[in-house]
Amino acid sequence: AAPFRPFATALGQIAAYGILALGATFYVRRHIGAARWRSAHRLLPIFWLLAVLHGVLVGTDATKPWALAALALPLAAAALLVLTRVTTQQTPESVRIRN
Repeated sequence: AAPFRPFATALGQIAAYGILALGATFYVRRHIGAARWRSAHRLLPIFWLLAVLHGVLVGTDATKPWALAALALPLAAAALLVLTRVTTQQTPESVRIRN
């Protein structure tokens, strides 16, 4: 409903609500089970990406060199982690979450 860049603002709202909801699952993890908790947390990279897009698209300083440099390090780290996750073969026994 906001007149200032509504699409980018909506991305930020979706990201904020999604991350808050995922954070709340920590407190109900024992009740929902590890499998559901793990499934829900697979959405975290999507919400994180929406938050980054929100910052880049709606931020008034998003095109400034200092802002782009501040975004570069976490984006590079996330890309490296995703690449490591995709290229590393894991067996079901090596991925365990304690309840």
